[in-house]
Amino acid sequence: MTNQYSRLETILKMLLHQKTGSLEPPAQTFNDRVENYAYHLLDSGVIVMVGELLPTQRSQLSMHLQFMMHTYTELYYLLNTGLYNSTDVPVAYLADKDYPLVVVFEAKMYIIVRVLANLIIPYVALRHHEGRSSLIEKRGIIETMLEQLGADKVEPERKQIVRQYALQFLDSLLEADIKQVSLTNFSQDVELDFGHTRKLARQTVRPNTIPGLETQPPAQTPTKPEASPDNIIPLPPLRRRERDEDSVKTNRGLLGRLRGG
Repeated sequence: MTNQYSRLETILKMLLHQKTGSLEPPAQTFNDRVENYAYHLLDSGVIVMVGELLPTQRSQLSMHLQFMMHTYTELYYLLNTGLYNSTDVPVAYLADKDYPLVVVFEAKMYIIVRVLANLIIPYVALRHHEGRSSLIEKRGIIETMLEQLGADKVEPERKQIVRQYALQFLDSLLEADIKQVSLTNFSQDVELDFGHTRKLARQTVRPNTIPGLETQPPAQTPTKPEASPDNIIPLPPLRRRERDEDSVKTNRGLLGRLRGG
């Protein structure tokens, strides 16, 4: 019997085997299985993103994909450079040539990888689905992110710069035309705005079946998901830094560039 969810599960299993040399025992439901694999991949710095475009937009898929992945990369650089003075450069690539999009994003700062997968992506997927968000809610998401990243140890001016531009990047992700489905949930309860009421939520919104994935039979020979010249997604480079370029008192480096320097 053909497994109707085979494409996504095959990608996740192959990635996990590549990164860890093992395969996790499958859970009973599709939802639990993909979530299980996605969480274990985070330990290797791998985020698997799933997204869709309207049929009328697919002729410009490359443009929309680059916009989304550039935004995630710039957010990663902001957090990496602004909070940890790290110069890690991530890589992103398409897991295969099929549709809906399955994108693999790999980076070495696992703490940031986890906060993206356990907070930002579930939130973006949730509000893409509902088509709404409020400024107070988005500010709360950014504050939660900074708390999870230990930003209380960062000097106030630097933290304010990170806060300001993280909010802008979050807005850009919410405005992106690619609508995401998150394979992971919030790592803690987050306060969400529902008009006249606010309440804590832990679950993102995920369809029981991901459109386009549930009807595709497995490929005879699945493509190994790895970065290659054919599937790599061009990402913005991290600007070269001098010794003091990450100082908030200079106009250099990432933070200086975001301030207009």
